[in-house]
Amino acid sequence: MKSDQTINYSRLFAQLIGKDGHMNDTIASFLYYLFPRELFVRALSLIESNDMFIYILDTTRCDRNRSDTSTDADSPSKPSSKRTDTVPTQTSTVIETHPLVGMAYENGPDYLHRLIVKHANQPIFVDLQNWFCSCDEYTQLFAQETTPHPNDCVSLLVSDIDDLQDFSDDKFAQLDAHSLCKQRYFRHDKLICAHLLAYSILLRSSKNILSYFTTTRQLVPMIKVNNMDEWLKLHINLV
Repeated sequence: MKSDQTINYSRLFAQLIGKDGHMNDTIASFLYYLFPRELFVRALSLIESNDMFIYILDTTRCDRNRSDTSTDADSPSKPSSKRTDTVPTQTSTVIETHPLVGMAYENGPDYLHRLIVKHANQPIFVDLQNWFCSCDEYTQLFAQETTPHPNDCVSLLVSDIDDLQDFSDDKFAQLDAHSLCKQRYFRHDKLICAHLLAYSILLRSSKNILSYFTTTRQLVPMIKVNNMDEWLKLHINLV
């Protein structure tokens, strides 16, 4: 069971921005005290840094675009001059984010995500579905938690909910979200970094929150990839 199952983080994230377009100070203050090491402040700073990118692969169009060399050859649009130097790949094109907001919240296999943070040394890869981040903070915390019990990592870091009455609609740190008989959550109280929290605020809250940061304020570029070759290049460049 989750130790804090009464707290629905997804709902809290969804209330972070009010209908007036301003941050809800009450919710923000509550979230600040929920996370250690000033993680909430660091996550918001990361969102506003223009260093976070959301790549979305539309597999429904890959077969039709195998010969294309751009990520959206049908209707490309140029990024603004403000963002030209922040996109980490020259072959990708930032396009209108309105349709991508809906795609980002699709749970089906037709849309795959790649979450990348621009970093001075090398890009940081974030995987919300498996609760993984390639940053040093995550690596150090993982070693700290698992080294004393190397053969018992799953029971230490993962909580299972088998009782249907205890099921929650909270998507924060949820693993295997498609299971109908069991809910599994990563113990984020033991292992979390600012990158995982920042992307969770965007992608484990609501379409309104994602739209606010990606479309209204244009802080987080969303990039649609229609070509499988480009998607594979994106993976190879991070290895």
